Amino acid sequence: MSKMPVSGVLPILKSLIQLTVPDLLFVPDSSGKDIISSVFLPFLRKLCNTITDRFTRFLAFQGVSACVDQLYSLLSKDTKNVLSKQYVDNFLNFVMELIYESWEDPFEAIVNEIRAIFRQLLEVHDLIIKISNSDEFLVNVTRQLLEMPWTIKGKYPILSTLMTRIGALNLQKAEPNLLSQIYVAMRSQQLANQASRLFSSFITQARSELIALHPELQTQENSRELEEKIYQIWAPSFVKSLCDNQSIDGMITYALPCIFVLFPKLEIQNLLNDITSISNQLTEVQTRAIIGTLKQARTNGVINSDFLQTLNFPSLGIDISGFLDLLVSHQDGTLRQDCLHLVCSAKRQTEELSELERKIFATWLVSNMKVETSTHLHDSLVMFNKAMFRIHDSTSKNHKVWIKEGKKEILVNRMNFINWIGELLVNALYPGSSTFRMTNALQFLKAHYKIFSSDKAREFSSASGVSLNIRDSRMTDVLLSVFWTDFEKDRLLALDILRWLPSPLPGYQSKEKLEKLLLKVIKGLDSPRMKDCDTASNVLNVLVQKYMLDSVTCHPWRISEKGDLKIDSETTVSGTDAFLDFLGGLMRIIYYHVEFAKKDLLSASTEHPIHGPMMALRVLLESADFSKFRSVECAKKIEEVVQCAVDISKLMLNFTHHLTWKYHVDEDEEIEGSSIFSSNKDEQVVTTCAWMCLKEVSFILKAIFDRIPIDTTPVSVSLLSETQATKIGELLLENLLTVIHKGAVERTFNAFQTVCEKFLKTETSLAGLPEKWLIRFFNSLDFEALNITRRS
Repeated sequence: MSKMPVSGVLPILKSLIQLTVPDLLFVPDSSGKDIISSVFLPFLRKLCNTITDRFTRFLAFQGVSACVDQLYSLLSKDTKNVLSKQYVDNFLNFVMELIYESWEDPFEAIVNEIRAIFRQLLEVHDLIIKISNSDEFLVNVTRQLLEMPWTIKGKYPILSTLMTRIGALNLQKAEPNLLSQIYVAMRSQQLANQASRLFSSFITQARSELIALHPELQTQENSRELEEKIYQIWAPSFVKSLCDNQSIDGMITYALPCIFVLFPKLEIQNLLNDITSISNQLTEVQTRAIIGTLKQARTNGVINSDFLQTLNFPSLGIDISGFLDLLVSHQDGTLRQDCLHLVCSAKRQTEELSELERKIFATWLVSNMKVETSTHLHDSLVMFNKAMFRIHDSTSKNHKVWIKEGKKEILVNRMNFINWIGELLVNALYPGSSTFRMTNALQFLKAHYKIFSSDKAREFSSASGVSLNIRDSRMTDVLLSVFWTDFEKDRLLALDILRWLPSPLPGYQSKEKLEKLLLKVIKGLDSPRMKDCDTASNVLNVLVQKYMLDSVTCHPWRISEKGDLKIDSETTVSGTDAFLDFLGGLMRIIYYHVEFAKKDLLSASTEHPIHGPMMALRVLLESADFSKFRSVECAKKIEEVVQCAVDISKLMLNFTHHLTWKYHVDEDEEIEGSSIFSSNKDEQVVTTCAWMCLKEVSFILKAIFDRIPIDTTPVSVSLLSETQATKIGELLLENLLTVIHKGAVERTFNAFQTVCEKFLKTETSLAGLPEKWLIRFFNSLDFEALNITRRS
């Protein structure tokens, strides 16, 4: 018979203990030993301390609980004092030692069981008091707990349990530094929760004891006096701990929230007076303590904007305005954020802004435009968003009341303040502005525009007669200028804001200004620099969306092959027709560059690079909704785009190292076309241009597959037929097995993966193509010749 595991024995043992008559468990035998103290408890204690399995330890503690329960049962009906006082004391001390050994167990179920055992011990103690009138056990346990280090987490729940039996005031007499020790623990992240619960138990018990001593304090009229007595108990040591330079961070983070939960009606002015009275001059620790207290009080709704408006510090000789002026431009970014927190953390989002709060926010915004750390930038953006939402929601709620009560000037001042914020942010985007200033201004401007472009904002703007300046032409001009900076993050932020501007763009309603902008953008596509091409492509995409795709009808843009553009104001066509015509114009530019490249590829790589207009074509394809384009003209344009990609691939593949599944080139064989270059630098320029073009080919073909479904059944107009899809797949596979530039390979692979995924989801012959391509690929591999290069 196999040996039963311990985890199987323990439930049986627990049941035997519970079912056995208590007299048989505790009455000693002929040798003077009883089964509980000599066998069961030592066995269970050994398991609790040595077994690594958590569940087995949990079962062992349940067995200990059963032993204590049986002792209670025996004592409750023992009228003859069968058990001596010494035996019971030894039993209780033995179990307490086990509790001390295990009360910081990481398994929560075990900790809960230990606390339940301690409550059982207290019930046993209550019986002992009735029988022998002895309080020795409780006194000893309390003394042991107070003498133990306050870094032990397990002592706090036990002290909380003892609080109602010992009394908060008695416990404070036994340990005068009790509250100071609790505050020290509250500043630690590991001990904060346990210490806060003990503090809460202490305050609750102290309040009950004061009411018992002074019953008159229980009345509504004397409730303030009661809170003042409670305040005198906990506040002095708390202020001392709060203004300790070593503990202030933990006190602000963990202790202050607990204080304001326990005392929702706390007199903040008293607490602030105690903080400021520590020193006649404002120290850094006092500053952090004051702003931390105000911040937490604001978060908990204990104070509002009216309270802040009238707050002062008599012992320091300054009011709240002077105090915040010192903080809002402080070199410590955390203090600046806490200062703004007073504005952003109103309990009610629609609470009206006071004059002081507007001043705080305005000063903060001016002083914090150049935040350089990512943490403070994120915090600043969060705070800015909260402030903007509060301004928006409070104005939205109150503007009709202001108009009705004849206080329109309040609404006008509010609109002027909103416009001032927008103007300040736009002014920060001046040419030559530092990277951090521009990035911060764009982040704030994006949030500002998003919030105040709502219908509600337009409503209270109309009611005030003051238009929002976020919709004027200067905003458009500044955003367009940002596009030509060197930092991609700034360009993307400006692009997001530009997309949200109304159609047509403010300041660009006239034909002349729009033509001038379009010519600048088209010229940017001719740049060999990827940054310029990327910027021009994204701006062009926004302009196409605003002036073509968002419009039912528009004037077509006529582009020549050399990039000359004219807006045909005498002709009106649908937005979709104008878009397709514009795609044709881009392809004319591409083919013009292709013809130039066939004659002089080196000059074409620097003066007329093909990848610029290809990128513009790709970006337009990626954003177009082709469900609205199903027409013969659109089908022709898609076919032209695919053929354009094929032609460019054929041209550029001759200027990369070859390794295809069709043929191989010997190491000493001269690559076709390479002899026309006079230097290695020239070859590098051309090769780079070729790689960039092939990347764009992959992007374009992937965009087609992403945006246009394959027509596997007969339809009136097919935008992407099975034949075209197969042609695209073959082209991508050829490029994938030819190009050895890592970036180009990755882009081509992504496009090829999209093609294969779509093919495998069809129920036509296309589903078998990936398998055929794979077989052909493995049959063509020359493992000795495989290699890859990276331009860097």
